Amino acid sequence: MPRTPLRDPPMLISQVLVHAGEQARALGIEVIGPELLLLGVVTDIQTPWPKCMNNRWRRQLHASVGLPEGYRGAAGPLLAVLGIDLDQVGAAVTAQLSGVKR
Repeated sequence: MPRTPLRDPPMLISQVLVHAGEQARALGIEVIGPELLLLGVVTDIQTPWPKCMNNRWRRQLHASVGLPEGYRGAAGPLLAVLGIDLDQVGAAVTAQLSGVKR
């Protein structure tokens, strides 16, 4: 039986944290705060997943909780419906963080 998001932490957060950590290193920031998490979400939405992410375990998990094939989280579709331009969000947050003293 696959692990479900109802029993364990959401799966997508690990990729968001990886992307946030990469952004932090690139900007020379030591602490990951909400701004870097937002950049991690934006990067995760815009980055195609590798083929290894479409494995049997993930398909079973999605089927067990009734998620559609290809589901990658609610953030991307929600922001698209709201008309949020991810490139603008990413650029604005990066510009703001670039001016922050470290």
